[in-house]
Amino acid sequence: MIKDSLDPKTIVLSDKSSSYFNFEEYVEAHITAKSKKETTPEILKWYISDQ
Repeated sequence: MIKDSLDPKTIVLSDKSSSYFNFEEYVEAHITAKSKKETTPEILKWYISDQ
């Protein structure tokens, strides 16, 4: 699915989930960051609720 969906020059930014298998084989770069309270809103840009 990744190979057919993304341009080979794509750069993927994701958390360090082990479910992302070999992205780097299909895109220019796969950059990971550990998802935690500090990195999620700043680097990963995911919403964190205080609730």
